[in-house]
Amino acid sequence: MVDKISRARKKELEQPDPFMETMQSGLDFCVKHKKQVIWILSSVLIIVIVLFGTVYSIKSSEEKASTLLAEALNIYNNKGPVKGYDAVKESFSEILDNYSNTAAGRLARVEFAAISYKAADFSKAHSLYLKALDDFKDDPAVSNLLLASLGHTCQAEKKYDEADKYFKQITNGSSSLLKAEALFNAGLINLTNGHKKESIKMFKEIVSEHSDSIYKPLAENRIAGN
Repeated sequence: MVDKISRARKKELEQPDPFMETMQSGLDFCVKHKKQVIWILSSVLIIVIVLFGTVYSIKSSEEKASTLLAEALNIYNNKGPVKGYDAVKESFSEILDNYSNTAAGRLARVEFAAISYKAADFSKAHSLYLKALDDFKDDPAVSNLLLASLGHTCQAEKKYDEADKYFKQITNGSSSLLKAEALFNAGLINLTNGHKKESIKMFKEIVSEHSDSIYKPLAENRIAGN
């Protein structure tokens, strides 16, 4: 019985190892196609180096932009709206010129738009809010915040038709965020422009669809006064 097992084991050991066969085939291929293999390996190495460098660069840029933004906001908060605007505008320009594609850079654009608005530089705020709107076009809630800011900026610039356009984008959008505010502001603009029927319709929508809103009593007053 032992001899029979030994003979079977010996026969088994004499069989070629599939793993070693595969390894040998691979080595033979590498020797035969040495130039092609070296080219492939070099290409892969270059790709790895580029990817590593890109990831490192993105991380480094993000950290730098975040640091610059934090420093600028700290300076602004210590100086107030007007003096703060003058003190940080160069810092924000640096962030937006060099790091606009980072998350911190996109946030900086929104922050500087608000700072510009508070400093009554409405033209600058308008331009920044428009660019920020493109940055966050896939986020309905943030888009509504930016549309509302654009509407208020246009009102400050006395561009009432354009303001009405932005407020109506909110009222017609999928997100309910700031919808009551947008309806009220659009209603006021339409009332000023002589579109009384349209404005009353908007005020009534606030009362019926946004009963918990702080704009409900204001809308009711407008309806009662007309």
